[in-house]
Amino acid sequence: MKSIILDTAFYVSFIISNLLNIAWIISWTKECIILSAILLILITICLYICVITSHFYIMIKASGNGFYGYDSEIPYWLNDSIMTILVILVSNGISFYAQWVMIAACINFGVVLCYKCNVLNETASFISLGILTLLLSIYWCFDFSRKFGKILKFTYAPYIVLII
Repeated sequence: MKSIILDTAFYVSFIISNLLNIAWIISWTKECIILSAILLILITICLYICVITSHFYIMIKASGNGFYGYDSEIPYWLNDSIMTILVILVSNGISFYAQWVMIAACINFGVVLCYKCNVLNETASFISLGILTLLLSIYWCFDFSRKFGKILKFTYAPYIVLII
């Protein structure tokens, strides 16, 4: 187990997010809007656990520089090209997917407000956009902070999602 880069928390939370995604698809097709909103929020939480653990293990553990006082064993097969592939495919891939699911959860929350709570469509839209803006502002603060900016410096996927 010590020769793998990503922790078991990454794999467990990714498997749980996939199972929740299956449940979300079933609940959305059965028109259980409230259940599907709850499932999307849970998927988002699981995916952000994946994002945090992947960044921790790729940028801190695998670099082996003792960043934040974490002393790690570097696997013998890990080199710069594998690190680049892990950063591009794993960190940015999970961040890309998590950002899309977070946007979908905000939209689904607006649908619940509009159709189940009898809130006006414009009000529900403004509430959803306000939540999305708050979450993106929190990410922006982490990205440009001194402590976490070193970890997030190669993660461009959330910005690509916003542009698309």
